[in-house]
Amino acid sequence: MLLSKRATSMSSVLSTLGFTSALLFCSVLPATTSWALEARGGTPQDILTQTSAAFNQVATKATPAVVSISAIKSHGDPEESGGNPHNPFGMPDPQGGLTRPPNAPSFGIGSGVVIRADGIILTNNHVVSHADRVTVVLDDKRQMKAKVLGSDPKTDIAVVQIIAPAGTKLNLPTIELGNSDQVKVGDWAVAIGSPFGLSHTVTSGIISAKGRGQMGVLDTEDFIQTDAAINPGNSGGPLLNLNSQMIGLNAAIFSQTGGFVGIGFSIPSNLVHKIADEIIAHGKITRGYLGLLTQDIDGDLATYFKVPLKKGALISQVTLNGPAAKAHAQIGDVVTRYDGKMVNNSTELKDLVSKSHAGSKVPVEVVRDGKTQALNVTVLEQPGEGFQQAGQVSPATVPEKPSLGLTLQDIPPDFKSLGLSPTDGALIVGVRPGSKAFDSGLMPGDIIVKANGTKISNSADFVKFSKKMDRDGNNVLYVQRGLDRKFFIPLKNEA
Repeated sequence: MLLSKRATSMSSVLSTLGFTSALLFCSVLPATTSWALEARGGTPQDILTQTSAAFNQVATKATPAVVSISAIKSHGDPEESGGNPHNPFGMPDPQGGLTRPPNAPSFGIGSGVVIRADGIILTNNHVVSHADRVTVVLDDKRQMKAKVLGSDPKTDIAVVQIIAPAGTKLNLPTIELGNSDQVKVGDWAVAIGSPFGLSHTVTSGIISAKGRGQMGVLDTEDFIQTDAAINPGNSGGPLLNLNSQMIGLNAAIFSQTGGFVGIGFSIPSNLVHKIADEIIAHGKITRGYLGLLTQDIDGDLATYFKVPLKKGALISQVTLNGPAAKAHAQIGDVVTRYDGKMVNNSTELKDLVSKSHAGSKVPVEVVRDGKTQALNVTVLEQPGEGFQQAGQVSPATVPEKPSLGLTLQDIPPDFKSLGLSPTDGALIVGVRPGSKAFDSGLMPGDIIVKANGTKISNSADFVKFSKKMDRDGNNVLYVQRGLDRKFFIPLKNEA
């Protein structure tokens, strides 16, 4: 998977073994500390040898359990990049190569981790998604057919099983799953995979960060960041600690070129373990569901909603008759704790809810009007996804509200098809660049439903509100965008 500043596109990922990290580790040791090294049982050269031996041990133990995976989709999407096995997921070709003809087969190459001796393998969803044929190449060069037991696009995890020939009993080497919660920033890390089809390439680095999220790559994000070299073809390979335990499943790189720039992302092994177990047992993933949408809370919103710690998940929508509604959750509540765990932002809440079991009763703390309230929510299973976005509108021109940089009009009658009546808000048809409205994130097509808690039925209502809005304090708009997305936006009046 490839992440860039301009775009996010799925691609493969991961590594090659170099001992530059170990060499650098020793080369930067000052000469004045050699006595300390000798006191601990060795010279700088001895320490280098020991470090090298540690990587040797990981590579020797783990490499046999890492496989290469090729996936073929018989009829490709005409919009995908062409049948290049090293560019299977639509990365741009810097040399401007030829594209695959429409409906020609598409090819993908990735990596996988054997976790069960009978041929159960972990990889990324984007490696095998929509594949008609999957082939696994083992450490001993045997090529074996495989089938996808199940996958989870939200976490980019898939489970593949080798189809052994009749009468053949597999007894493959495996990799143990470690505890990713015990990983610390600065720990050594080793990555193994098939970058650009170069199987069993080993690279090393350190854990650069934990808990990376809100990058817009996956619905559920909690990445481990590493500087171990990760390149296209390494997707689905393991990130290992020095005990040869898998602490992450490599999934993405941050790059503008498609090559490694020192930033790679791995899915924590504890999450991988949970998802894989559920796929193996049931063939699918079930997640908890509360029936609400939330947004992060910044300083202005925290002040307006009287949240002292400026942390939490602000409820912007509550589904009618959903679990949250039945527990009396309200729009404008700020969730600060879920099942006893502190909630810092909306991503954390979403992750906590998704891990909850359907039918379980969970205590939830919210801040409402500056006071903490306790709710008890019965979690349901997350329903199937379906989201439709409203089309763009070409409304009539109306005068701009100069002090805010907004051009408004009443809701047109044909908006009834969106489930809106002509008295459901003020439609934004223009936002002046550089204005407070622009800086706040308001966009043409947004509909202002409430302002400081007061219902806005039409553009005239908002004009009246703007004349008496708090010029010194915070003003918060409740806005609808598209068919079913509503959220709060803080807006300060301009002088």
